[in-house]
Amino acid sequence: MAGATCCISGVGRDAGSGAGSDDVDQVVELFAALGFTEVRRVEKRRTPYRVNWEGRSLELVIDHVIDLGTFLEIEGLAEEDDRQAVRDSILRLAERLA
Repeated sequence: MAGATCCISGVGRDAGSGAGSDDVDQVVELFAALGFTEVRRVEKRRTPYRVNWEGRSLELVIDHVIDLGTFLEIEGLAEEDDRQAVRDSILRLAERLA
């Protein structure tokens, strides 16, 4: 796997992530030991929200990424038999926000 690259997502030093600098350093060390190399660091400001949409609790996260733009992430938890309904609900919310 030498020379492999990867994006570490969800691990950060921002206040809302719950991960401290020691956690990030451990992940970086682990990936280096596996042969991954850092390509670029991305700085972002993350603002989380919760919304009740169509009877479902969804999480919306706005990421302001320096030199790249602003992105919206919408997530919802679902049991296996409810995944399609939650997915459809998320897509309707995304369409409404567009």
